[in-house]
Amino acid sequence: LTSKPINLFVPNGVNDSVYFSFFYQPKGYGNAPNASQDSLVLEFKAPSDTGWTYIWKAEGDSAGSTYFKWVNISLTQLKFLKTGFQFRFKNYATLSGAFDHWHIDYIYIDKGRNYNDKYLNDVAFINDNQNLLNGYTNITYKQYKKSMFKSNFDNYVNNLSNPTGQNGGEKPSETNYSIIDNYKTKLFQYQNPNNATVVLGVGVNQQAANTTGFNNLIHPLIPVNAQYADSQVCKYYTMKQFVSFTNDVNKHNDTVYYKQYVSNFLSYDDGTAEAGYELKLNQFFPEGKLAYQVELNTPDALTAVRYYFLPQVIDARVVDFKITIWEDDGTGKPGAIKYEETPTVNPTYGVSTNFFHEYTLTTPVNLGVGKYYIGLQQNVTTNLNLGLDLNTISNIRMYYNAGLGWNQSIIKGSWMLRPVFGTCPFETGSTIGLQETTSNSTNIYPNPANEQVSVETPINSALQVYDYTGKLIQNSITTNTTTSITTANWTNGVYLIKINNNTSSTIHKLVVVH
Repeated sequence: LTSKPINLFVPNGVNDSVYFSFFYQPKGYGNAPNASQDSLVLEFKAPSDTGWTYIWKAEGDSAGSTYFKWVNISLTQLKFLKTGFQFRFKNYATLSGAFDHWHIDYIYIDKGRNYNDKYLNDVAFINDNQNLLNGYTNITYKQYKKSMFKSNFDNYVNNLSNPTGQNGGEKPSETNYSIIDNYKTKLFQYQNPNNATVVLGVGVNQQAANTTGFNNLIHPLIPVNAQYADSQVCKYYTMKQFVSFTNDVNKHNDTVYYKQYVSNFLSYDDGTAEAGYELKLNQFFPEGKLAYQVELNTPDALTAVRYYFLPQVIDARVVDFKITIWEDDGTGKPGAIKYEETPTVNPTYGVSTNFFHEYTLTTPVNLGVGKYYIGLQQNVTTNLNLGLDLNTISNIRMYYNAGLGWNQSIIKGSWMLRPVFGTCPFETGSTIGLQETTSNSTNIYPNPANEQVSVETPINSALQVYDYTGKLIQNSITTNTTTSITTANWTNGVYLIKINNNTSSTIHKLVVVH
């Protein structure tokens, strides 16, 4: 992670007391760095130097897996206090998969600081906005019922300020929560301008091993008193939550968004894998089975299954597996096989992280009302490593069989496996479609982009770009296989690129960072 050149010139040199601070955390929800082999390293580069200067490092697991640790470094060498200063973080890790994770936050460089300058006048959301469905994170338009929406929810923010100073006893000047549909119609809004029931955290707590944790304030349970009609078409709702403090110095983390899809697929995961899930098979029990429980409240036809396979240690793309559907045995476990896809298929790794590959079934499978189990069978000991989301918990619906019968998984999380039911009819006037990217026929690079991005598509494709609010900012028909888009004047953030042609309609995420 390398910074752009930064102007660190100060008129009084080292006497201007320039400090570089940040928070770091090993593991998080992911894989812990090994204490004897892995490390996180910080290096500086002066504009007059051709190489990098070692500044600091942390050994694996040196701060524990729960709390962030604070680091504050004084820049005492004049050569760094120039225009063109750069810093970079690098880590020594296992390169054969998603291992040895580090998290870095609140990188802060400024003059006029001191070593104990650790408090930030900032209140920030800890988590993404929650989805509004009970059970699923995404639901099909046929299975969706308005009764599936939660009646209320909560969310947390961090108070990183001094308990005796900034924000120590301050309440938010405004909290705002709203839901709009894909017509831009506001369906619901919740405001609490006085915030009488919001309780602030008391600031910084010193934890074991000199780590730093922060108390939280919790927003009160937010009622969701809107009427959401049962749907016969695909749609989405955008949830926005905002909290404002008068003296907050960082306004970029006071708002969170969430898009609630009503589409053509079911999911329990949030779309990101913090880990991989594998069956421990051996020569005595080489056959393994995974089965994800879904429950239908109206009959439907399963047409495809999407899997995210996580590249890890051994390349599993040569391993055969069989897409399988089981009926319920009457006790809440997989029973008789209802359908097996032939021929067998192989894992596909995507061109991007968290890439779902869609496997279309040879014959649609009609499913009635009730419980079913959708998954896979393998007959070799090689690990497939199905993506595992650790932010959502649905292991009560995850079943495995490693040769000794069906068992419920004890690993908390959600497999990244998504049943697909037909195609997605859209509402007329809908701002944007809901299809996921399920093929690599479109290539977008570089991503993240800075000044320009190139999009490879078939000729005569409709190319549309939307910002995070759903506003259409570019609309064109491609005349070449590669289309260049200038992004120099776009603000930092996530954009959606929608590609329509005669054979498919796909959506791709683009990140712009200047």
